[in-house]
Amino acid sequence: MRRWNLTGDIIGIGDFNIDLKSDTYYAKKCVKLINNNGLHLLVKYYTKITKDSAALIDYVITNNKNIKPYVNLTPKILDYSIITWELEEVRENKVKTYLHRRSYKSNDVDNFQRTLLKTVWNNNSPDVNFLAAKFLEPTKEFMSNHCPTVKIPVDESRPVKQWLNEEIEDIIKKRDRSYQIVVFTKSHQKWMEYKTLRNQVISRLRSSEKSFYFNILINYQVSLKISRAD
Repeated sequence: MRRWNLTGDIIGIGDFNIDLKSDTYYAKKCVKLINNNGLHLLVKYYTKITKDSAALIDYVITNNKNIKPYVNLTPKILDYSIITWELEEVRENKVKTYLHRRSYKSNDVDNFQRTLLKTVWNNNSPDVNFLAAKFLEPTKEFMSNHCPTVKIPVDESRPVKQWLNEEIEDIIKKRDRSYQIVVFTKSHQKWMEYKTLRNQVISRLRSSEKSFYFNILINYQVSLKISRAD
């Protein structure tokens, strides 16, 4: 391997096609090579998730520990997660916004069901409100144990896509919800439903973006003709 004397931040990104979550010779060799060169592998989560498998093959390698990468489970490009990161540790003293969502990546449906079956439910009271409260309390506890809530930072620096309308946003919400169900249930039927919604989002976004820029071009041509006529 050729060595370079470099200063400043070094960032290496890309699809290396070696699953670092697997216990293989090349995965171990890759991690050892990164560590021996004083670099850090910042992405620790799966970056390619399908119905039957999950792999960490997209890396962010750097000598700067302050870089904070985010693996965005949604939206996705095919089966790949989009990785974003911040280069600045402080952003003009702005307060960060977080979304609170449940993580289903480590859920165990069978264990969840066994926990529900073992629970003793107090159903002797005629008070419906009391029964509802007694039902919700352990249910929330089960969800917290099996599907804990995680904080997802909102990247407010991203430019707003002006061609994104309410109809597309509704489909995106359905797609994201469908993906969470797929991760939780691992159902083939739900996976096909998710793929249909994902393709709908891609198709609608492309069509809407094309129409948006086409209208800009038409308006420019019209204003140009008016200005020439004057």
